[in-house]
Amino acid sequence: MSTTVTLTTGLKVGEEYHREVDIQELTAQHMIDADAASERVVESRNGPVLVKSPSRMTYELMRRAVKRIGPINGPISIAELGKLTIEDLSALESAIFNHQEQSLSSAVEREGR
Repeated sequence: MSTTVTLTTGLKVGEEYHREVDIQELTAQHMIDADAASERVVESRNGPVLVKSPSRMTYELMRRAVKRIGPINGPISIAELGKLTIEDLSALESAIFNHQEQSLSSAVEREGR
């Protein structure tokens, strides 16, 4: 199931702004991939340490939730996500959250719980 959201400004590709975004339901594989992408190795006094970034995890999930934005098929890159205005980024984040909540509610309803 996907949802379409219209951004205020959109993503600029060339000279054109693309405002229509199709959002898809996140899967377990999306979560696994986003989790792995949010990790990095940093050096500490005691040697290398694997560190996770919660904010990077959020952006990795967001980019994977984008099925399409204009002519660009998802997942979009972090760089493309970064080209959005703060208003559009916030609207996209809210739309993704609402889509996931709606999908979860529908699944629970189907199961009769």
